[in-house]
Amino acid sequence: MKKKNRLKIHPRSFSIEQKMKTDNGVMIPSEVALLLRISMKTLSRLTQRGEIPFRKIGGQHRYFKSDLDLWLKGDSQ
Repeated sequence: MKKKNRLKIHPRSFSIEQKMKTDNGVMIPSEVALLLRISMKTLSRLTQRGEIPFRKIGGQHRYFKSDLDLWLKGDSQ
């Protein structure tokens, strides 16, 4: 049986925009920090203070790209 050569791509090699196409707009904290160009500590503070839109899913913080877009435009908190 002949093995197929499969190209292995590391998940971190994708840009945030490419990942968003497959993740239905749901982002984890590290992706949000990269997108906003802020540290994880700053994101944690914003989240704890309720200054950035997020939802808890399975006990973990998740951020929706659409909510973040509105928040960045100043249309939502």
